Amino acid sequence: MDTDNKKRKYCSSCGAQYDDDTELFCNNCDAIQIEIPDNTVQCDVDENSQKDKYQGVQQQFDAHPNSLKVALQILLPVIALVVIFAIGVYFLFFTNTNSRLNGDEQPSISEPYNHNNETEETTDEDDYDNPDEPDYIIVEDVLGLDWASAVRILTDQGFSVVVEEGYHIRTVVGSISSQRPLAGAHVDKESTISLVTSLGPGPTRLEFDFEGLFRSYGTIVIEEGETIRLSAIVTPADTLGDISWTASDMLPISFTLSDDGRSIDIKGHRQGFSQIHASMGAFQISVSISVKRPVPTPDAGLP
Repeated sequence: MDTDNKKRKYCSSCGAQYDDDTELFCNNCDAIQIEIPDNTVQCDVDENSQKDKYQGVQQQFDAHPNSLKVALQILLPVIALVVIFAIGVYFLFFTNTNSRLNGDEQPSISEPYNHNNETEETTDEDDYDNPDEPDYIIVEDVLGLDWASAVRILTDQGFSVVVEEGYHIRTVVGSISSQRPLAGAHVDKESTISLVTSLGPGPTRLEFDFEGLFRSYGTIVIEEGETIRLSAIVTPADTLGDISWTASDMLPISFTLSDDGRSIDIKGHRQGFSQIHASMGAFQISVSISVKRPVPTPDAGLP
């Protein structure tokens, strides 16, 4: 076959011309080529020449491995995406179809699903405070009543009652100023109710009176064997309530309570210190007692 009958090939990428009809890749840019035959040329290809041509193609692939890699790098991700998409469509379509056919359709997001297929039973969160329950009793309101009436009402309900005293600025003396639990509470049977009876508004001031000197703190010095009277002055004077007296140390001193409970007689026994406390409700005062030995006079022991 002469040169004029050979096929002319041109690179589809860079346009370079070459005459080898077995070239699959451009020698200039390595691009895969598309054969462009000359329509005016007729050629006969026998079996041997065809075989040689395919062998040449194989050699071209072997000589240009990078082009094959590029093609695989483009095709493999595309194939993977197609497979993933097909699997997703399968599970989305066929799974929902089977669920509808079997009657296992899941509930929608807007509707709560009861896994036990049972209607939810409503419960009263205030069952503890249900007055119809036989195990609980409603506490009666006894505020402002005299303590005897209040105790009778609560004991008739089955409660135990504890009564204390305390000052209250607005409650009449002898009336109930506080109760715990509060009125209207639902409590167990045989519970204990605490009541506070009013002693009136209470004192506005509590002071000691020692030989006409008023004080709420300080130190009083006495000698061994000496006795003094210490009184507690409450303002206003008609304030009801008892005064409680205590001493921190009863070795240096001893004291005797007066009939009205608002004074004590203190006697010194031996050298030392003690603290006297007087309290009335929320009011509390204290004073220190210092006992010293008698000082001998210059003429002691003279005839």
